[in-house]
Amino acid sequence: FFHPNHFAYVTHAFISDGDKRFHRFYLAITNFLPNCNAVPAVCSTRYTVLTIARLAEMGSALTSPFPLAIYSISLRLAQKAHFWDPTVIPEDWHMYFRCVFADEGKVDVTR
Repeated sequence: FFHPNHFAYVTHAFISDGDKRFHRFYLAITNFLPNCNAVPAVCSTRYTVLTIARLAEMGSALTSPFPLAIYSISLRLAQKAHFWDPTVIPEDWHMYFRCVFADEGKVDVTR
């Protein structure tokens, strides 16, 4: 589920970024907790740790996190990378690297 203001925030960030918006991935936090009480304890522990680790990665000024499941990019950047490849399972990282190479290393992330 998305926060009610998620798409408003992404739109605001996109508009505010000027020309940088055509070289950016806009990332969202992936939350693995919605069904933690409905899975075995070992799974619940794993998903809790994954969520905390992702929050730490997204909050750290020292990292440049890769997209994980949820991201937005401009149509122009998707066109440069020749769009998504439906035959690749880890599509989020694959698309990120496709964009980095197609855009000659100008790609950045916005949290």
